[in-house]
Amino acid sequence: MNKIFSKLLLSLILLCCVLGVFASNSTVLVSNMTEDDMALVERINNLNTVVDVRFTKEVRDRIHNYVKTYPQGSEKILSRVSIYFPMVENEIRKRNLPEALKYLAVVESALNASAKSKSGAAGLWQFMKGTGKMYGLEVSNLVDERCDALKSTEAAMHYLSDLHSQFDDWTLALAAYNCGPGNVRKAIRKSGGKRNYWEIREFLPSETRHYIPRFIAASYMMEYYYLYDINPKVLHSELSNTATIKVKKGTSFRDLTKLTGVSLEDLKFLNPSYIKGVVPVGHGDNYLTLPASKLDFYFGYTGNYGDVVFQVANNHMSFPDKMRRIRKLNRIPSLDPFETKNGVINDRISIAVTPMRTSLKGYSEATEIRNDFYVYHKLKKRESLFDLIKIYDDVKLEDLIALNNINFDDPPKMGSMVKIKRK
Repeated sequence: MNKIFSKLLLSLILLCCVLGVFASNSTVLVSNMTEDDMALVERINNLNTVVDVRFTKEVRDRIHNYVKTYPQGSEKILSRVSIYFPMVENEIRKRNLPEALKYLAVVESALNASAKSKSGAAGLWQFMKGTGKMYGLEVSNLVDERCDALKSTEAAMHYLSDLHSQFDDWTLALAAYNCGPGNVRKAIRKSGGKRNYWEIREFLPSETRHYIPRFIAASYMMEYYYLYDINPKVLHSELSNTATIKVKKGTSFRDLTKLTGVSLEDLKFLNPSYIKGVVPVGHGDNYLTLPASKLDFYFGYTGNYGDVVFQVANNHMSFPDKMRRIRKLNRIPSLDPFETKNGVINDRISIAVTPMRTSLKGYSEATEIRNDFYVYHKLKKRESLFDLIKIYDDVKLEDLIALNNINFDDPPKMGSMVKIKRK
């Protein structure tokens, strides 16, 4: 009886949240809400996001496309996380931008640095030629730096920062990234001066009207894919453990293959900006991405030691394995009624790659640091993650593990700074 009552109470609370949060939006799903819909609303409200979230029929349908209709496509996207997210997150941290901006690359290119659109946009961030050149990206018959993961990420974060400075609102900034700031300003004027994306949406270009729902759905998939038996493919270590170096000499991919043993296919995959498979001479700062295990071969030949500008090293422990180990360590059950069945994680789920998150240790002498998005808590003596769940309201163990990229071979110790999303 208590279980039945608890379930009914939970459903009632979720329904109230739906009605309260979304009543002002004429396109929301209010009638005929299923239990699955209410679970979606609960998770969407807990997304690590910067946009004004609405649960519309379109948002629901796009989420279903990611996690139910085309899960194979989501698996391909997730398999590339270990290649691109570390450098994206690094650039985000350097500029003190919201971490959730990394999901924009999922919307733009499905995390494919070689992606090209019919309209002429290219790369992870789908820069048009003119905008790319405006932010320092060269496009020539030899090089298309829009497809250089590191350089295009630097340019995209610069552009997004500029757009946010113009509109002082991340939802409008993302809309402007899609259709240009002029179209957003025009929509604001046509709406009578309103500055809310959902209120000016009808005045935006067709593609931009669907852009924020796509971003919400992509963010949802990236943060909750493990609930849907989606199994990201594991890339071989030469693709997932890489280093990007500054190249001072011209060379060809064929010569690099002979020198390092890296296949032409892998070189092209890791370096799609070099159109003809040649790193040109006298081209300013050229970057080359190689498997980290092959750096010695390259540096032994060139002698350019110390020219590494970014290096990736990933921990591939599965999300369910992380859950089991931390629960066993702390002797606690599951805390998310939508993630598990009868308190037990679905053993069929086997995730090899999880979205990279930031782990902070020894950050400060303070016991707690706050900003607009997160709280950083310094672990005290004998304090564990389980203690943080009791200290901070509505914090889930699973969120702490994912957000801090917990490595159980080196668990958080006294003095470690644990990142907690603010509610």
